[in-house]
This record gives sequence, structure tokens and C-alpha cells, in this order.
Amino acid sequence: MFFDYLKKEYSSENLLFYEACQRYLKKVRNRKNDKQDKKQDKKQDKKQDEKQDEKQDEKQDIHSRLPSLPLGLNTDIFEEAYHIFTEYIQPIDDTKNEINLPSSILKPLLRIFDTYKTEARVNVDLLSDHIFKPAMTNIYNLMNNDSYPRFLLSEDCVHFKE
Repeated sequence: MFFDYLKKEYSSENLLFYEACQRYLKKVRNRKNDKQDKKQDKKQDKKQDEKQDEKQDEKQDIHSRLPSLPLGLNTDIFEEAYHIFTEYIQPIDDTKNEINLPSSILKPLLRIFDTYKTEARVNVDLLSDHIFKPAMTNIYNLMNNDSYPRFLLSEDCVHFKE
């Protein structure tokens, strides 16, 4: 209902952007948790290996000796961030989803994606999980202090409450 109201007010892109950022944060956090789980697994494996005698160590699974893949090969996080950037912050086409941000928030994002685009594709750890935090906060405050109070007073919401 709120989304429909935002569409009428020509500001649905704000909610779409906020939801996209939430999905991005979830993906980044899941990746970090997976990374931490792998570290813990390696520690446990190391303890188990120390308990085994030398013969068992020689028969160790080849996979545990292989180096882990560079984190940058997992580009889906970069692609997600870049999609948010090109869909809502600096659209590459004539989209209606461009959000309005103050230059103090916009300029750092432009610099990050223009400067680190190539490097971040290779190493997604260059992208902070908080990369969109200032923009999210700005959009949330806009919706919370402007759009939502107007929605509560709108005819649609008043009829729904009755």
C-alpha cells in the first residue's frame, strides 16, 4: 500500500533503492559469515591434523593443500553494488529510478565507482559493506520524515484504517 502511494507521488525509486541496498547488505554479510566459517573450519582441521601421526598427514586430502581462490573471483557482490549504482544513483539509461542525493553523498559514490571499478571487480573487498550507508540513511530519513507522514494522511490510508 505504501509502495503504491509512493508510485502515485513519483518517489517509488526511494523504496526500491532502499530494498536493493538491504539485499546487497545481506549478501555481503552472508559472504563475510561464510569467510569466517571457513577460517574456523581451517582452525579445527589444523587441530585435528596435529593429532594425527605422520603417516596420516601424508595421506591428507589434496583439497586442503590447495590455495583458496582469491576473494575477488566472487564478483556477484560487485555486480550487485554496481547494479544499484547504475540503476538508482547514476543511471546508464533513461530510467525513472534515479534517486535524488545531496552532492556530499553523491560525489564519494561517483568517485568510488569511477576510480575503483576495475580494481573492485578483481577484489570485491575494496567495496565496503557500508558503501551505500549514507545514501540509505538519507533516503530512509526522507521517506520517514516526508513520504510516510503524508501517506498516513492520504485518502488511501485513511480508508484502509476504517
